[in-house]
Amino acid sequence: MQRIVGAPPETGVLATLGIALVLQNTVILVFGGGYKFFNGGYIEPVSIFGFNPGRATRPDHHRLHSGLRRLELMVTYSRMGKAMRAVSQNIECCAVVGIDVPQVALRTFILGACLAALSGVLTAPVNVSVYGGMGEIITFRPCRSSIMGGLGNVRGTFFAAMILGIAESLVATYVGFSSATPSGSQP
Repeated sequence: MQRIVGAPPETGVLATLGIALVLQNTVILVFGGGYKFFNGGYIEPVSIFGFNPGRATRPDHHRLHSGLRRLELMVTYSRMGKAMRAVSQNIECCAVVGIDVPQVALRTFILGACLAALSGVLTAPVNVSVYGGMGEIITFRPCRSSIMGGLGNVRGTFFAAMILGIAESLVATYVGFSSATPSGSQP
């Protein structure tokens, strides 16, 4: 990834999508393409703005909120977060000022990989199944949220993800998936 630090943003997107495809296909080759099911799963509803009262005081929700707040504080106020934002805006000026651009790119990539791994770990129990291509769904939803919320804006991305998730749930509940196919046609 350090070779594409100065390249246009499209290059980074295509390179990471290519790496994701290679990793997904490697997992499918090693573990097989079938679904792996496991018992249990975390299927409890999450309280949002007072809906489903009584569950909002659970420690899991506080940990999630504090984790998002720490990420936002790290990106906004820490030396590393400021360097990440500066490198994303102007690489040449950062190099002139003395910021180690390859080191910042490496740390940013490691942080992103850790957050992606955490996303996979948190998503698997909700799906109650694991398969080689499960990363496709997880990959494109955060892209929509980060674009809608603003790149580099943790709080905006969080609220955009909440809005998109609620909208997706409402559409699935009230419109349903069966209305997508015309009557009389086979899916």
